Amino acid sequence: MFNAVWNEKYAAGDSLNKYPWDKIVSFIFKFRPRNKERHETKVLELGFGSGCNLWFCAREGFDCYGIEGSAIGVKHAQQWFSKENLQADLTQGMFYPLNFSEEFFDLIIDRGSLTCVNSKDSYLSLQEIFRTLKTGGYFCFNPYSTRHTSSVEGTLLPTGLTKIKSGTLTGVGDIKFYDEKTIRELVEKVGFKIKEMRHIEDHYFTPSYGTHAEWFLVLEK
Repeated sequence: MFNAVWNEKYAAGDSLNKYPWDKIVSFIFKFRPRNKERHETKVLELGFGSGCNLWFCAREGFDCYGIEGSAIGVKHAQQWFSKENLQADLTQGMFYPLNFSEEFFDLIIDRGSLTCVNSKDSYLSLQEIFRTLKTGGYFCFNPYSTRHTSSVEGTLLPTGLTKIKSGTLTGVGDIKFYDEKTIRELVEKVGFKIKEMRHIEDHYFTPSYGTHAEWFLVLEK
């Protein structure tokens, strides 16, 4: 399930981001429950990488948890949090099964992690996200789109992953891309309701023309 490419990238010091993604900041503040204090609000991030999104959440006083496939990523984040006296439950593991009880989390974040697993693992992971999310809670789902140049020019594999040949995702291993029909069917099958759904495209012209495309969804249980 875990893409070993990321161990190599983190070991080389790549993608060890220091600051949170802006859309995650907006998601947390917009959808956090207003009927409880921040320290009572449980936030989980799947595939937290360097830990930058949870670093922001912990600094803001939320009760933070993270699951990451890369041992190097986990160690980096744990050392970073310890240095800044921030608390978070950061562990290495799979996205399913999740070792948490039903309806445990208020908010769950996926910033481009489920897009790194095959179709079977993606579905099983979404089932676990649904199980561990509180009723009325929200899940931020951010996979890549089939309109991405790396998808259009790549080779689709039987697993549902695409072998990348070009585009902005070159060098990150095999990726699962999603079209609108697949997302809607998957969300309905798991049981989520779509609160927000956006398709984001960024066209670049150097060194050659291409498109970076992704989905940003807020799903409600």
